[in-house]
Amino acid sequence: MAESAKAGDEVPLSIVPAEGMEIVTVHYNEEPCTFVSSDAETNTFNYTFTMPASDVTLNIEVREMAPTEYSIYYDNSDTFNFVNVPQSAVSGTEITFYVNVTDLSLGITSIAYGSELGEFCKQEGDVKLQPDYKQYTFKFTMPAHDVSLDVTTATEYNDITLEGDDHAYINMLNALVKDDNGDPVLDEDGNKMYRGFYNQVVQFTYEVDLGYNYSVTIVGKRTGTHYEDQTIFEDNGWDFNSYWTLVMPAELLTMTIKSSEKNDFVGKALVGNYKGFFINTTQLGKLERYDATTLEAEIKSNTAFSVKTTDANKFDFQGMISYDESTKQFAYNAASCEFYGLSGRYDDEMTVAWVSNLLEDMPDNVRFYIMSKNDLSSFISAGNAGGSKYLLEVKTSTGTAYYLFEREGYQLTKVDMEFTNGESLGDASATGFVMKEGEKLLQYTYDGSTTNLIEKGKEAGSYKPASGSGDELVLDGFGGGKIGTKEGTYTISDGIVTLTCDGQETKYNIDMNAKTYSPIADEGEWNGPTDFYVEGSQLAHDGGKDVKGCIKISIDKNAIGNPDKGKAYFVAQYWSSSYKFEDVLSALVTYVYDPSAKTLTLSQIGAGTADGGYGRIDIVLSVSDDKRTLTFTGIDRIYTQFNGSRYVTVTDLAVPAQE
Repeated sequence: MAESAKAGDEVPLSIVPAEGMEIVTVHYNEEPCTFVSSDAETNTFNYTFTMPASDVTLNIEVREMAPTEYSIYYDNSDTFNFVNVPQSAVSGTEITFYVNVTDLSLGITSIAYGSELGEFCKQEGDVKLQPDYKQYTFKFTMPAHDVSLDVTTATEYNDITLEGDDHAYINMLNALVKDDNGDPVLDEDGNKMYRGFYNQVVQFTYEVDLGYNYSVTIVGKRTGTHYEDQTIFEDNGWDFNSYWTLVMPAELLTMTIKSSEKNDFVGKALVGNYKGFFINTTQLGKLERYDATTLEAEIKSNTAFSVKTTDANKFDFQGMISYDESTKQFAYNAASCEFYGLSGRYDDEMTVAWVSNLLEDMPDNVRFYIMSKNDLSSFISAGNAGGSKYLLEVKTSTGTAYYLFEREGYQLTKVDMEFTNGESLGDASATGFVMKEGEKLLQYTYDGSTTNLIEKGKEAGSYKPASGSGDELVLDGFGGGKIGTKEGTYTISDGIVTLTCDGQETKYNIDMNAKTYSPIADEGEWNGPTDFYVEGSQLAHDGGKDVKGCIKISIDKNAIGNPDKGKAYFVAQYWSSSYKFEDVLSALVTYVYDPSAKTLTLSQIGAGTADGGYGRIDIVLSVSDDKRTLTFTGIDRIYTQFNGSRYVTVTDLAVPAQE
């Protein structure tokens, strides 16, 4: 407003009262100002007065605005009535009231005080039971609108109180109390609430921590009656729907479960906390490297175990195991596991363990780990091309250790490494030998991309000269050999060893079964007959009887008789129950003819063994002067593969040439 005016001027006056205050009167000197208008949006009130011929003093009287009260509506019925409900209340006021239910078969399930989501009264405390009514206590916070108390009643349910301990509890399946949204109602301790009506069949299960036994009592709160003997187990096998049932009595129940810990493994070395690494058998010929452990496992004295990994498997499971201390093997208890089970072979230093997929129980789904109670810091795994063997390098608190893991039989063996290049499996171009008690087991190679564990050749070993005199020939199975005191390298092809010592090559024909060798002084070209055949009435053996058999040898020919220089087609047959000749074995192999030794050697034929296995043999045939007769030497029988009861007898057997 203006600070001065002329007498007779109309002076406008705008007043904005403080929040929560309202204007009572506005005077200039002793005269009231004239109200003109107001603006609710800006809370502005406009007045005027006529300026007298003197100074004026404005006097504005204000007061606090009275709070708005909202009405509370309710209706009593034949089965309940309200007590201590005010007729109105200010927004934000907490209203506490009572409802007396006069029909004892009914109970209040909810009281709504509005139509908005969540506008339900909260029940306070326990229901107070009187001879002819039950009193409920409810409260709500008054909203900024009128409310109407709307009571919903239903058949009375008797509470089921569940009591467990740290390791066991009861899980109710069909007596859960839910709100209007279908959500579980929780008690003041945050536990789900359960109730059942008279004669209702309630269903429940017992949940017990792994490694614990349990006992159960079910007691009526009013009568003290025990009902646990009235429970019935509905067994649905592996359906995961098995449960216990009880016909609900007409009283509140307390169901109690108590646990007691098992002590099967108390004092066993197996018990403890483990850390370990994943042996990735899904990546063939690849180097796997971890700078920190990927597995944490615990095996408890109560037979329970837990497994958690941070590798690609992301395992997180638990169960119980059995333990055979005599073999140090442990295995999962299938009934205690859901999706995965842990098994293994315990070792004080390094334990091999494997995780089985119980839903897809196939060998390809098994995952392997090594684990230890000792400190482990880093890990390298290098597999062979076939994924059957893995060389492991583990850093421990005491240094670097090496292990050989073999998928067949799930075997873990501690080994030594003799590096020929590099100092670690992960070094670029690392090579070396896997050693055990000074013996070379495998050769390791890594080209920066692919790892391999080269198997020791079957030729490995010491060979005596077939003639009975001479130096010993020693082959290490990896290309290193010596004859007498001369050391060198060798290659082998079809049973023919080429040994190079000081730049000089010498060839030897070796017999891997007899562990003998014969120097090949003159590897000649065959210039004799090409077809040889012999037949005998009891030459072969099939099961429990001797039968007719035959031997066929074709030189420089293949199986269908076409020329194939340097190859020999060998066939051994027996007379079968089908009244015809059938193969004991047949093979197209390389041969070596040594004119000076007068021998013809069929190299590395795949044949059976006496114990029903499989191997490779060299068949050495002496050659007659006229080259028309080949005679078996150094071998008595030729077995069919994987069947030790079927063979052809060839002891000193002469096979004549065919015209």
